[in-house]
Amino acid sequence: MKCPICGAENPEGKKFCGDCGAMIQLQEVIKPSDYRMRWIRSHTKAFAGIVVAITLVVVSVIVLSPFTPTYHATLHLTLWTNSSTSFSLYVDGHLVKKGQLNAGDTMNVDATVSWKGTLIHECSIRAIAEGMTAHSQTLTVDNGMTITTDFYIWY
Repeated sequence: MKCPICGAENPEGKKFCGDCGAMIQLQEVIKPSDYRMRWIRSHTKAFAGIVVAITLVVVSVIVLSPFTPTYHATLHLTLWTNSSTSFSLYVDGHLVKKGQLNAGDTMNVDATVSWKGTLIHECSIRAIAEGMTAHSQTLTVDNGMTITTDFYIWY
């Protein structure tokens, strides 16, 4: 082993230089198989990150792909109430109708529901009257289906 200060040769295993007395740092002998293990350990996190990123891209392409079909269903709703109120009607979170409904009157509202993914969809219908949810309902719809139903707005 060479001394890092004076360059003198020293026997293997010595901690101090026999010529100048400087501390000799032991050099680690690395076997070729250790290089592989060190490389694997140092690149595992990067490899895992790449796998996660590729997985997210593939899932996004499948779910949000322009090739994923869009499905539709039609709703025919008959709104009615027993007290006069102004209301807002939402289907799947989208405003479909805003208006005034008088006690004993009915109002017909048609809406088209569109979604991607599965053939069957849980459609949410919600009426807001006087700032509060006056009625909400969930309907299971299938592609091409037409549903006719009464929708009571209570307040």
